[in-house]
Amino acid sequence: MKTLEEIKDEYSREIRFDDWHELIYSHESYEIEHHWIIVTKRYAIEVAKEALRNAAENSTVTAIQREGFCDYIADTESILSETNIPKL
Repeated sequence: MKTLEEIKDEYSREIRFDDWHELIYSHESYEIEHHWIIVTKRYAIEVAKEALRNAAENSTVTAIQREGFCDYIADTESILSETNIPKL
């Protein structure tokens, strides 16, 4: 998972700055909010993806045989467990 610092610097390079610090020092305070919104959305997506990856890896599934068919039931608790949320 990318760190917040990596995302800030990656975004800064996309808009032709060397890093986040150069971007911040090159803008007025009212302009910085726009850049923060973009970066925080990207970070939120990164965290959500990591949580979903963790849930997929940690989920448990039970197979139940019925009349020649096999049903699979996912354990909701294993999917919703807080341990799936990455440490920030």
